[in-house]
Amino acid sequence: IAAESASTPRNWRLYGGIAALVFLVLAGLFWLPSLFAGPDEPGEAAAGFPSPPSNTATPTRAVTATNASKTTPQPTATVAADVTARPGAEDAVITAANVAELVTYAQIGRGTIEEILRAPAGDLLAVAGGDGLWLYDAITLETVAHLDGHARTVRTAAWSPDGRLIASASDDGAILVWDVAAGEIIQQFSGHTDWVRALRWSPDGASLLSGSSDGTVRLWDVGAGGPGVTMATFTVSVRSVAWAPAGQGWAAGLQTGELVFYGPAGAEQARVQADDSPIITLAWADDSNRLAAGSIDGQLSLWEAAGSTPIVEVNAHLGAIFSLSWSADGARLLTTGNDNMARIWNVATMTATELNGHTAPVTGGAWLDENSVITGGIDGVLRTWASNNGSAQRQIEGHMTSINSAAWAPNGAILALGLSDDSARIWSADGQAELLNLAGHSSWVSSLSFAPDSSRLLTADFNGQIRLWDTESGDMITRLGTHRAIVNSVGWSADGQYAASGGKDQLVRIWDTADLSQPQFITLTHTASVEALAFSPDGALLATGAADGTLLIWDWQERLILSRLDEHREAIRAISWLPDGTRLATSSNDGTVRIWDLDAEASELVLREHDGWVNSVSWSPNGQLLASGGFDGTVNIWSASTGELLHALPGGHYAVWAVSWSPDGTILLAGSGDGTAHLWSLPIIPSAPN
Repeated sequence: IAAESASTPRNWRLYGGIAALVFLVLAGLFWLPSLFAGPDEPGEAAAGFPSPPSNTATPTRAVTATNASKTTPQPTATVAADVTARPGAEDAVITAANVAELVTYAQIGRGTIEEILRAPAGDLLAVAGGDGLWLYDAITLETVAHLDGHARTVRTAAWSPDGRLIASASDDGAILVWDVAAGEIIQQFSGHTDWVRALRWSPDGASLLSGSSDGTVRLWDVGAGGPGVTMATFTVSVRSVAWAPAGQGWAAGLQTGELVFYGPAGAEQARVQADDSPIITLAWADDSNRLAAGSIDGQLSLWEAAGSTPIVEVNAHLGAIFSLSWSADGARLLTTGNDNMARIWNVATMTATELNGHTAPVTGGAWLDENSVITGGIDGVLRTWASNNGSAQRQIEGHMTSINSAAWAPNGAILALGLSDDSARIWSADGQAELLNLAGHSSWVSSLSFAPDSSRLLTADFNGQIRLWDTESGDMITRLGTHRAIVNSVGWSADGQYAASGGKDQLVRIWDTADLSQPQFITLTHTASVEALAFSPDGALLATGAADGTLLIWDWQERLILSRLDEHREAIRAISWLPDGTRLATSSNDGTVRIWDLDAEASELVLREHDGWVNSVSWSPNGQLLASGGFDGTVNIWSASTGELLHALPGGHYAVWAVSWSPDGTILLAGSGDGTAHLWSLPIIPSAPN
């Protein structure tokens, strides 16, 4: 290979960080709960962010209310399905004939943490997030129940004043009211046409107030049901609402940084420009005389009811303030932020006690009692702290952040997930145990790939860094190299000597891993961001896909383009070769999966069933099936010979970013932006794949 040195000094760190932020918006991966502005707001529409599913007003996911066993969640906690043996079954391989029989074998992760709420009465704690509502005992932190009824991620929730009911609101535009003891939905509201960002109960428990990205604030009669009353309409997203505890009015925080105060009958009393950035969280003190407001730029302000100027204004966090929670006596205020920190503020002096321990942005927090608080965030960990000195108390794992990539090891013994908490995780093949946490990236892990012998794992991130790991010890073998921007895809040649990477810098790099002391590489060039790549099964060819929809087939050793295929109208997101190397499949932002006849240099089948981007595609080992994962949250399984959609699976409450078949074809894996990974098999208990 013509040598270029990977050790040439370059300072791409700042460039990569800026490029990563841009890509997060362009790619729709920017899921941070209060920061993400939604497709109708400034920035996203121009970037071509896909719209939510058209049925935003009605949840389509089957309602489940699971009373979980009363055990403290363990670090490797999964949600296991009931899988029973099928009498007489001789083969667990998934085929076109039996694909409709697939059942959930295991679920990894309890979803993202979007909001944490302590019930005002009783001993329950709610975590709202990617996988619906998880309820915990606020004293023991044991799991109590799982309430899952929304089609998309739950962004916000609210307890009724008596703690008997909890309401949840979602990206699907719906609001559900749950009877907690029964685990049943007793009321369902629809009317918002976009994400519901904020939800609060009236002090008397009779009504719910909601704010949405559709620019409206609505009032809902919980007892009577029916359509809500539009209380206010804006031209921008409503990011937060709060009802004064004494019932004398409510407030709304807007995308523009405006704070609007209303009287109990809904008459506007005051409107102030509280900040230059969106007001994404609001909280009234119990005395109803002070309102705390937190913004995307980290500013915390305290206001008197309908006041024109803040009582206090302080830069509380580096980056967004995601949540605010007052102590019962109103003397202290808990804040959580994008800087991986939570802080408890003495309101009289505005000095803070820092809660230092999270490794990623802290998205939610609540007071457990006067002596302790609980926080949680993108690292998937719930942590409790002493409120007097900030000392750590307990740590409960089980939740997870967005899964950006997923892959099986070729030996079938393990699988890997690439996460938005800057880590990759290696799990057992049955999804029941996390074996290794590969930490060290400085940004979200965007892509990963096992070497053919399964002994090494290649990972890449949004800062352009590429790392190589030992899959037995978890040690990092080397920093293989860098791109000048986000690395979107990585892969291995069949002999395990060469590793390829493709990035937003429009480059493909092929690394010779024979000498890791100074890895050499060759470079191939696209005219747009390289979004996907895959070596042919024999390693002779490399397929690369770009943001302009171009698919190139390379004789990579000669740096020669053999074919240029231009049928996709938008970015190619994933590439998968038929195991015998005669055909390949691609998925695209244009909503299609294409199966290509390489001799004819044209697609022979075009598969159209996803609503929006198709982020991933994977050919089954027997060559009969294709699996695809979409932004619509579904996993579709297709006949590779006819293009017929054979079966559709719910892949989560957000975009499915990755699909992967086990090497023996018995289990299908999907990773979702909702913070869960699903494993499906036939209704038998399969042995570990081999």
